[in-house]
Amino acid sequence: MKTKLILTTLLIAGLSTLCMAATATKPELLKTAWQEYKLGEYSQAEKLFIQAKKLAKDDKSYSEALTGIAFCYQYAKKQQTAVSDYRYAIKLYEQALKKIDSASKYRPFFTAMRAECYFNIYRLTDEKDNLNKAVKLWNEIQQQWSTTVASQDALLYQVMAMTGDDYSTPEALQLAKQLERYFKTNKIIPSKDGKKPPATAKKLLLAAVMSNYLGDFYFWRQDYKNSVKWLINYYELGASSYAYKADVLFKIARTADVKLNDKPLAISYYTLFQYEIKSDKRRYFAQQRIIALNKDIK
Repeated sequence: MKTKLILTTLLIAGLSTLCMAATATKPELLKTAWQEYKLGEYSQAEKLFIQAKKLAKDDKSYSEALTGIAFCYQYAKKQQTAVSDYRYAIKLYEQALKKIDSASKYRPFFTAMRAECYFNIYRLTDEKDNLNKAVKLWNEIQQQWSTTVASQDALLYQVMAMTGDDYSTPEALQLAKQLERYFKTNKIIPSKDGKKPPATAKKLLLAAVMSNYLGDFYFWRQDYKNSVKWLINYYELGASSYAYKADVLFKIARTADVKLNDKPLAISYYTLFQYEIKSDKRRYFAQQRIIALNKDIK
């Protein structure tokens, strides 16, 4: 359940970005189709995407229409998405890849969608051949488009999807180490002023999300020292919203307080929580813990 929620959150963010990009395109039919899709009118959206595909005058519009149809099968089924739905989506993405230029910036996206479909087929059938195809495509993305956010997304999705909800296994730990190696290899170090250095902006794009995942991963493994390390990394790289910032600061403070018995660290993050989060029902509790911990230290 933990992994499913994280993946769903990432997926919604990705779909929102794609839909926003789509509504900026010129063909009015595609605009309307994406609007229907965002409203949850998937049957109507599919009809419009099919019509847009027939009327497309260029490869980009044609590929975008194919993507819309694929989304209707891959993500928009009222019941559980079937193997046949994923296979049809793969077929559509392969058609799109044939249409676009070999250097197109959309190639990693269509490749990632194929990988996701193959993995979900494996999840439903337990057929290792589909898992192998997904892993091969994820690796292809990381090798061919290593400097893009698509590479980070492929690595993160692969790790979370293959880990599932059981964080306790040696295999899960090895997958988490892949993410840690990404930070080490790319020398991703959060700046103290919270600003992303221009030279590493692309590398940093999903680093915060990766750090948050590792923080949660180690927390569930009861490795609280590593959990706090990665949660602090997440905070310093930039939590994506006010609510997430509040949650991560409070979680660091509570973990240091209750699990690590590190009073100075707990005081530091309870104080930071008080300073940065002005409206939260946990503020009084944090204030009381600061007072109590300071008394203990004296």
